Amino acid sequence: DVNAGIPLADEPALLARAIKLVQSVTDVPLAIDSSIIEALEAGITAYQGKPLVNSVTGEDEVLERVLPIVAKAEAAVV
Repeated sequence: DVNAGIPLADEPALLARAIKLVQSVTDVPLAIDSSIIEALEAGITAYQGKPLVNSVTGEDEVLERVLPIVAKAEAAVV
């Protein structure tokens, strides 16, 4: 599970960088974890392979924004 939730930081950029770094040293599948939709999108974009997305709530407004992103990437959702 990769999460870059650091207060007052650019979480989308940090999460994308963290995913690239972790994938450079392991082939283990990663779960992308963030409550910030822009960070999830950045992480999905940076991920090499089929991403697994964690922390997607069942709230209608969240699903309306996140589901098109994960569908485009053919990601799995937890």
